[in-house]
Amino acid sequence: MSTLWVYPGQGVQKPNMLHDLPQNDVTQRYLDRASQALGQDVLTLDMPEALQSTRAVQLCLLIAGVVSSQHLLQKQFKPDYVAGLSIGAWAAAVVADVLSFEDAVRLVALRGELMQTAYPKGYGMTAIAWIFGYRDPIAMTTIGAGAMTYIVGPITGSAIGASSDVIALSIAIGLIKSVFFMVGTPLLAKFMYLKSPRSAMIFGGLAGTTSGTAAGLAGTDMRLVPYGALVATFYTGLGCLLAPSVFFLTVNAIFG
Repeated sequence: MSTLWVYPGQGVQKPNMLHDLPQNDVTQRYLDRASQALGQDVLTLDMPEALQSTRAVQLCLLIAGVVSSQHLLQKQFKPDYVAGLSIGAWAAAVVADVLSFEDAVRLVALRGELMQTAYPKGYGMTAIAWIFGYRDPIAMTTIGAGAMTYIVGPITGSAIGASSDVIALSIAIGLIKSVFFMVGTPLLAKFMYLKSPRSAMIFGGLAGTTSGTAAGLAGTDMRLVPYGALVATFYTGLGCLLAPSVFFLTVNAIFG
């Protein structure tokens, strides 16, 4: 039997989530590594007031996901596959040994800071729906799913009963994201340190879009674009499964 480890996105965070991790050498070692990479004590990130910041939320989810996985690995449990929703993809990348823990911590901190600057209130993909004036869980889930890819958006909306205008908006947001990545990534590849197919695939997977993977490979090795795009479609399939279920239930619990 194959084993899949899945890492959640924003919405499952809770106060003291880092403090509640098993108190042992494994936990302490990773907390120390994260603190050193950030230049701050990461145990300050899971306080209730700190979790009002998406930067703190994303870092807590990354660290908790990696630490929990390390405990399972030490007990000889090993996944055949790993996957993650949104910020969860970063923990999955670390556990799969395609991204170092320290690099993930620094990049997630930057990701959170940029998201916080762009929209100070609200978390993750649902913030896009909030910007457009949507407050109900169905619309927020559908539009947030569209921010994953323009395929996941309409499938999610149809599954949970979104209106046609919300579904159309989710498609438009997904298409804009795809065009942005497809045009911008090859032009900026050298400034983003996309110097190899490996780094391009990591970028595409963390961007959460087939277009991101294809664009990253276009900036490194054009011959690999079709293969990278085919592999990245797994993300779309996972999104179609998780967005109408786990993602919707999370959004509904918070905003419903």
